[in-house]
Amino acid sequence: VMGHSAGAHVAGLVATRNDIRTAAGLRPWAGTVLLDTAALNVPALMRGNPPALYQNAFGDDPAYWQAASPDLHLSADDGPFLLVCSSTRRSACPAAQSFVRIASSLAVPTTLLPQDRSHRQINIALGEDNAYTAMVENWMTSALR
Repeated sequence: VMGHSAGAHVAGLVATRNDIRTAAGLRPWAGTVLLDTAALNVPALMRGNPPALYQNAFGDDPAYWQAASPDLHLSADDGPFLLVCSSTRRSACPAAQSFVRIASSLAVPTTLLPQDRSHRQINIALGEDNAYTAMVENWMTSALR
């Protein structure tokens, strides 16, 4: 399963929330690729004065923020994960690093791949003939083993 931005947030939720997988009738898959999302721990994201994009998406209910946070639902049965983050964005890599720390504490196989690309370029460059695509493809090949 792979998603970019808000799609990565949704992929992260589906990968970490068994109740969502069960309700959707999903079968297990080989791994999850999260491409540049800052919405892994929504309560942390919503502290302070988040951009309107996040306020509109997540509202003002802390219980909803908890439910919508892949970080807060990780379990030892989840993974493997590849998290790609834009090192040019202020919030994406710190969110991914936090996810990786939690996953590591649970022995969930997780790989972090920071990229010196914009949020948009993270999505556009994947699939082109470049080292970034090769790294993602290599991870996917290893996750399928």
